[in-house]
Amino acid sequence: MREEPTRRFGLSDAMIFLAATAAGLAWGRTDLVATVNAKVIPTGFVLHNFTHTRPVEFADRLITFTRGATRLLACWTVAVFVARLRPPRPLRARLMRQPGMMATATAIAYAVAVGAGWILAFLVRARYKPAWSDYAGHAIDPHDTATAIMAAWLILALSGRWRPERTWIDRLGSLIGLAWIGLATAGNLFDWW
Repeated sequence: MREEPTRRFGLSDAMIFLAATAAGLAWGRTDLVATVNAKVIPTGFVLHNFTHTRPVEFADRLITFTRGATRLLACWTVAVFVARLRPPRPLRARLMRQPGMMATATAIAYAVAVGAGWILAFLVRARYKPAWSDYAGHAIDPHDTATAIMAAWLILALSGRWRPERTWIDRLGSLIGLAWIGLATAGNLFDWW
């Protein structure tokens, strides 16, 4: 049997992940900072008393953290996908049997499909002049992304094609998939508070 090429962590991989971290923190910084700094939430708009506020509860912090972490995780998902496609790598058929590659590829495919739908909606509604940022944050929903990853993993396992590779890149991809599932679970917790 032929020995598969193994890939070590290199400087170019570190640069890819550093750039992804910077992009993710820049994209999600408003929500991540609001998670820590918010003290009160204005509720006076409903009560017609603009000075009326309520303290920030745990559920509010969880919602804003989930939004910020989703954007950071999306950037890391792309970084792991790009790093996995760099040579040396296994053949394409063997590559798509790895749970880490399947998780990142599924998350990216789902985000691209939803993003295409949002771009189409933006173009259709262009005469109303909505801001592009109204659509950019909605392309990545952790609940639906986690559902897609779990479905892909289930199909991979039931078809008998689950072939994890004992390398850092496949394990990191699997960890990214588990992080999407964990974020979706955390996002559901605020409904209980």
